[in-house]
Amino acid sequence: MEITVQRITAYSKNIFYTKKGEYNRKLSRGKYDTLLLTELDPLLT
Repeated sequence: MEITVQRITAYSKNIFYTKKGEYNRKLSRGKYDTLLLTELDPLLT
């Protein structure tokens, strides 16, 4: 059974994507996972 990102997010209360569209396209360049930290901080406090 393959678990995809879409399947995991279906069970999530909070969803935030830094990359829209395909992973290795021009729109995704220069976006790093550290962008998620600003979204995560309020959820942990």
